[in-house]
Amino acid sequence: MMNQSAAYHYMFKYIIIGDSGVGKSCILLQFTDDRFDSRSECTIGVEFGTKTIDLGAKYNHIKIKTQIWDTAGQEAFRSIARSYYRCSACAFLVYDITRRSTFESVQTWLTDALSNNSNHSQLIVVLIGNKTDLAKTQRQVSYKEGLEFAEKNKIHMFLETSAKTAENVYKAFLESSELIYKKIQAHEIMVGGMDDDVVGSGVRCGPLLMQHQTSMNSSSSSSSGTPIKTNPSNTNRIKGSELGYTIRNPSSSNNNHSTTSSSSTCACAGSRRETGE
Repeated sequence: MMNQSAAYHYMFKYIIIGDSGVGKSCILLQFTDDRFDSRSECTIGVEFGTKTIDLGAKYNHIKIKTQIWDTAGQEAFRSIARSYYRCSACAFLVYDITRRSTFESVQTWLTDALSNNSNHSQLIVVLIGNKTDLAKTQRQVSYKEGLEFAEKNKIHMFLETSAKTAENVYKAFLESSELIYKKIQAHEIMVGGMDDDVVGSGVRCGPLLMQHQTSMNSSSSSSSGTPIKTNPSNTNRIKGSELGYTIRNPSSSNNNHSTTSSSSTCACAGSRRETGE
């Protein structure tokens, strides 16, 4: 029997980028562990976390394992962070609404992400203005400015969040995952095999998808009498619609969702720290 943490249809790779101190690590921690750490220190190198989410009844309860890489914002670690840009499905571009300088850096980060990502033509970009809990007294960047930047640069999504109160944090991951999934259904994003990065889309099929394909092949084999061979590590051209998953009345608004697992790790200067489940 498949354990719960391994039960997912697709894995989507995320990167979180932006200036130091904008709250990238806090967004990751709030999403994976449902908590906020006010003592969070600046990331050295990269941090890593995962969480599996259910897209709900509207999407046939497709389960997505999000693999999230939180990169350091300091210039000294920029070259290390760039190596994690490649083959990502989604980039969270984060700034601090209480520090205008971090918003002014957004264009540089966006250019960096697109130029260093092998999948830049398919990369989903989400612009996030963080720290809305301080908006009443310390806001320096208006919501309108963020929205206008997103529209001007054809960014897929824009929203403001608070890693402290959790406002819109889960929504950012959920709605971006829905968008990626819809693009898979529309054949706009190719899907790699479970152990295959050849496509470079940042999307891989998961055990549940392979299980479904194996079941379909078994049925075909039984009815035709001819065995059908399947290589799980070389399914880099699988599309969800080909395996019986369809989108009904697509919409980014859906409250029927659940999460199934979470974990996070930190890779700092060659060390590795395990946290979460």
